[in-house]
Amino acid sequence: MSIARFLYKKYLLFLVFFVFCVLIKFFNNDSNEPETLKVVETQIAKKSDIKYEINLIGTVRPKKYCTLMAKAAGTINILIQSGSNVKRGEIIAKIENSDIDKTYDLSISAEHIAKDQYERTLLLTKRGVSSKKDAENAYQGLIIAEKDLARARIEQENTLVRAPFDGILGAYKVRDGEQVSINCPLASFYSRKQLIVEFEIPSQYVSKINPGQVVYTNGQLLKLTHVQKAIDEENHMCPACVELESDTELLIGASINVTLVVEEKQNTIVIPYSAVFIKKGKNFVYVVKDGRVASCEVTLGIKNKEKVEILDGLKEKDEIIIIGQDRLLEDMKIKIAEKKAEIK
Repeated sequence: MSIARFLYKKYLLFLVFFVFCVLIKFFNNDSNEPETLKVVETQIAKKSDIKYEINLIGTVRPKKYCTLMAKAAGTINILIQSGSNVKRGEIIAKIENSDIDKTYDLSISAEHIAKDQYERTLLLTKRGVSSKKDAENAYQGLIIAEKDLARARIEQENTLVRAPFDGILGAYKVRDGEQVSINCPLASFYSRKQLIVEFEIPSQYVSKINPGQVVYTNGQLLKLTHVQKAIDEENHMCPACVELESDTELLIGASINVTLVVEEKQNTIVIPYSAVFIKKGKNFVYVVKDGRVASCEVTLGIKNKEKVEILDGLKEKDEIIIIGQDRLLEDMKIKIAEKKAEIK
């Protein structure tokens, strides 16, 4: 029993010694290993430009546009086909009305007769054959005939449908030979020299929109021409338009992309929006100070999908963490990646 007890004690001592050696080796190895630091990517804060844009859909319209209306009743006789370029004053169509034509011809004849009668009466008055009263009556007759001719000439002119300005004849709203009445729509007429793009702005942006703001469309940088400061109750949008330089490739009525700059600011501190995080309802960013993490509360300004303006909380040349900020703690040591992104 004494030998067994001796061996058992010896075994326990050996086991304790072995465990002690293993622990010493473990702690020595752990203390010799370098501390593992979290790698982050940083960026130097500096001033830049930022803008917030919204993308909308507009419709191409002619600035000069009208609907030609019938000024007389009759049968329409189309003289120029749709799509033709027409000069101002050129006759596009004629409304055939025999009564108007007959009245005009009779008025011309009546005016000629009244004029001849007046001239004969004047001659007879000079010879003493007729009295001054006869001459005055003849003159009154001439005036009445000239008035009737003027009215007949206006009615005759109303049967001619003329181009109001240089432009393009649109689609007819009536067919050749069709009976039309006064104020009946005949055709559309427009000019391609001046085009506009009509679009609608969501109501939440209208308070920040004014004429003259930057608009991008059809590859052109333009200025907003007009915005209606009244909200449509049905779609909660506000109509607006921008003048567009003439472009023969654009079709009237075609849809076109419109980019409207809602807000923009120059020479202000701008950082990636992904660098901002929220803590207790407030906005923060992580900055690097002496190789350690420090959180910094910031006030945000204009923001878009990629960048955000910092109104307060950061200074130029502050080094902010833009990648790897998850699971960071205050005053934690970090390792900065060699490659640093720069704000463009």
